[in-house]
Amino acid sequence: MGNFGDEYILATVDRRLRELIRGCSIVAVGENPLHTLRERGIYSITLQDKRVLDRVLAASSAALVIAGLLFDQGIRWSIGKAELASSMPHTDIAGIAAYVELAYMNDARPVLYGIGAGPLDVADGRSLVRLMGRLGALFLTRDEATAELIRSCRVRNEQVISLADCAFLGSASDTSFVDEWFASEGIDPASRRVVAVSLREYENAPADFAERVAAAISRVQAAHRDVVFAACILDSSDRALAERIGALLPAQAVLRIFDAGERIEPVVDFLSRCSAGLSMRYHASLLLGSFCKPCVGLGYLPKVVSLYEDLGQADTLLSMSADTAEIIAALESVLAFDAQRAFALTNRVSELRKKSGESESILLDAIASIAPAKRGEIPEELFLNCVANDIAEKDRLQAQIARERRSVEEARARCAEMERERDAARGEVEEYAHSYSYRVGSTLLTLPRKLREALSKGAKGPKES
Repeated sequence: MGNFGDEYILATVDRRLRELIRGCSIVAVGENPLHTLRERGIYSITLQDKRVLDRVLAASSAALVIAGLLFDQGIRWSIGKAELASSMPHTDIAGIAAYVELAYMNDARPVLYGIGAGPLDVADGRSLVRLMGRLGALFLTRDEATAELIRSCRVRNEQVISLADCAFLGSASDTSFVDEWFASEGIDPASRRVVAVSLREYENAPADFAERVAAAISRVQAAHRDVVFAACILDSSDRALAERIGALLPAQAVLRIFDAGERIEPVVDFLSRCSAGLSMRYHASLLLGSFCKPCVGLGYLPKVVSLYEDLGQADTLLSMSADTAEIIAALESVLAFDAQRAFALTNRVSELRKKSGESESILLDAIASIAPAKRGEIPEELFLNCVANDIAEKDRLQAQIARERRSVEEARARCAEMERERDAARGEVEEYAHSYSYRVGSTLLTLPRKLREALSKGAKGPKES
């Protein structure tokens, strides 16, 4: 749903499987079917529509789970094991386990392909990983740390294979968007070195993170007149941070912004043409590395640390607490030895690409063991109806929520008005209770009441005697 890494992996896997398996069709399981159909040209269904998902899995040869953040958040946003049978939108481990369970019941081999995991500290999460293992899931991990973590959940060793990220099988192609961007910015890539900057807001960033980065960019740019810094926007939420850093720069320094919206190809093309990078985001670092472009990394999550170690760039990986001087030193090191670093990256990337190929071969064997589709074709109207129903349901729910919000606001307004009227009435009562006329009236009313009580007692007296 607009996440660059997920979208890039989906497009890469779709392209390669269509090329390698004759008659192969991909059905995506995501959060926004219309978005996936419109942007990727791939039919998609939601995890919540288990009836449709069951129908699709019944005709599928394999059920893939392709997630870079698999398990990273524990089950912080889910309801734990109970979610196996729920339709709540936040999936996390429990939702993925439910998907694997449904695949198992439909004889579609579950394959967790190119995944990264960690941390996995919640007991329910570990038990759900173990459940996936018992259901025959094959774990093709992108690094050894992930493999060890899954094995620690008592998944059998033969089901866990440590290889590399399937993104290394992706490729770049020239796009007019990038050519036009360079022209509009007045940049000649043949004579200028472009440093891609990919940063994001995150909870472990220091309060003055933007100031530190801005100061580093300013100093490095002043020392290297041929260097151009450009913020590569992988997610729309990153733009505000990039603009804030740009605003902090002195007049002679500039942070340009490269934003291709939801288009994947221009971003890949742009990163392939850069000379170096400064990146927090995993997939910006991965793509730069895969194109043998040295990069200064900021290890905001363990997956980023593992990637830089695999790429042999651990010496350019900084902690999130790195100060301006450390960022400058790392950038200077990358820029001073960019050619040597690119050469060193070549061998590393070649090894990782080979591992990605091995992972893909295992995946192809798993699919071939069940192919072709088991129970005939999936009718096209199933997908069309799913997309239509998804949008209609979304619109219906949004309208219902809007109506309920209006109703709640109206009720609150009525309650507030009644409380004001009640307080005003109480004030009037208090005022009357302390007034002279009220006290006189009370006294006058008290005497007749006492007289009636005395007469009433006198009338009862003779009868009782």
